[in-house]
Amino acid sequence: MSEHTGKPRGMMKIASNVELPIDAVTQTMAFIGRKGAGKTYAAIKMAELMLENSAQVIALDPVGNWYGLRTLSDGKSTGFNIPVFGGSHGDIPLLPTSGAMIADLIIDKQIDAILDVSGLRKNQRKQFVTDFAEQLFHRKKTNRSPMHIFFEEAQVFAPQRISKGEERMLGAVEDIVRLGRNYGIGNSLISQRPQSVNKEVLNQAEALFLLQVVGPHERKAIESWVVEKGIDVRDMVNELPSLKVGNAFLWSPQWLGILKKIKIAKKKTFDASSTPKHGDKQVSPVPLLPCDIDDIKLAMTALVEQAEENDPKALKKKIASLEREKLALERRLKKAEVKSARTPVKPVSDSVVNQDQTKELEDMHKAITKIIKAVQPLSSHVKITFSGSKNTPIKPGNAAQINNNGDVKFRSGAIRILKELASRYPAGYTKPQVGVLTKFKHTGGTFGAYMGELKRAEYIELRNGLIYATEQGIEYLGDDVPSSPTNHKEAMTQWRSSLRAGAYRMLEAIVNSGETGIDRDQIANAVGMTMTGGTFGAYLGDLRRNGLIVENHGIVKADEILFP
Repeated sequence: MSEHTGKPRGMMKIASNVELPIDAVTQTMAFIGRKGAGKTYAAIKMAELMLENSAQVIALDPVGNWYGLRTLSDGKSTGFNIPVFGGSHGDIPLLPTSGAMIADLIIDKQIDAILDVSGLRKNQRKQFVTDFAEQLFHRKKTNRSPMHIFFEEAQVFAPQRISKGEERMLGAVEDIVRLGRNYGIGNSLISQRPQSVNKEVLNQAEALFLLQVVGPHERKAIESWVVEKGIDVRDMVNELPSLKVGNAFLWSPQWLGILKKIKIAKKKTFDASSTPKHGDKQVSPVPLLPCDIDDIKLAMTALVEQAEENDPKALKKKIASLEREKLALERRLKKAEVKSARTPVKPVSDSVVNQDQTKELEDMHKAITKIIKAVQPLSSHVKITFSGSKNTPIKPGNAAQINNNGDVKFRSGAIRILKELASRYPAGYTKPQVGVLTKFKHTGGTFGAYMGELKRAEYIELRNGLIYATEQGIEYLGDDVPSSPTNHKEAMTQWRSSLRAGAYRMLEAIVNSGETGIDRDQIANAVGMTMTGGTFGAYLGDLRRNGLIVENHGIVKADEILFP
């Protein structure tokens, strides 16, 4: 784990005929080439040179190849002592929600890091990268120091064609690439498809490493880029298809002022990006020193605790828990008063005991009230309804009743809804999904009544169009929380019992198409239906409303909910 206290060694020899100055760490570069041309090899060689010069290096890796930096080319000896977060070779797991926390860790501990997001699904990766990039950029404003971020498959993080929900991620990455140098951040964009990388981002590159490029669209994108720089290098572009693997044109009109054909110098570390060959043995990274792993885990634990202490949602839950305890005590005090008024005078000893119990309840009530008053000012930025302060317990409706103990008792329909949401915890469902899974019409009055009662009891909550079970709801069910699907087979079984038979057959055909997807005509043929028929449209509508499929440009794919 690098601490970046060493002195730079000077020039960095990226090729036998080219040495780069150490300020490459804060420059923006691009490595462009077809699959197998050596673009990742070249970028990792650049990372080796920076690490040797005690520069801080971060790699965002959606492919899972950068772990090779930890091991020398012999596959056995120790390479760079850089932690790997996530992926199949990770030292520490990487959660979709940990982006901001890991950014804080990198800034506060000044560590290098490989962030292997290859194990995350698209939405999870998007969430992680967005939170990470936003927090890193924000923290670097007041923590200026040289850092270089390698964006493997840059079009994944900075796409030219922006899909719904990618706006924040692109904005965060664009801020880092366009403005990051002001705070010491340099970048390398690695891609086989330059036309798919956002132009506002790619245009920031001060140096291009152009390896073998065959596709006409790719070459056209490169030619368009270099023409915008005002220099005619069409001969170079025309030569790209015939370049040998590992060779490149290095073009930097302003920063270095050169256009030169180079051969990337040999790497020192294991080449995990090379295509596996028959008989090759899998190589795992040499483990980090135990002290380094312990140090990182300890730092992460501290960050988690700090985040929980400052989290408005966690604070709200604590206050809600205290409120429930206060209400329970109020009910018990009221019962004690009523019982005392109705009970004939008893011997002194019994009366003293009753008084002592009442006093104990009153003391507990006062203590909790005091805690709530102390905590309430801390949550002024959170919308919280203090039901206890108004002394208004939950009102029973069509879905719930108050039993003799003063507790809320829900009817079976509401419990069915709560169980389904609890099985999905901490994730949520859409309203149509809950309706289908619980056999209720989600637009019906009965369903609405059940939902209203659960919401007033704070057992469920609505956020961003999804419905979630709360921790209070989980506690209410106790041990009666059903298990959620843990794999694709279980998820399909869950929906099979909830969908109409025809809709489920269509879902199977879509799932079987895999990542490539399937068009409507192919779906119709697979299930023996007419694509223009009303039944076909109704079944497809069922799948779409329940969030089980996504359709883009006429291609239908199974949603990630089916692959827990």
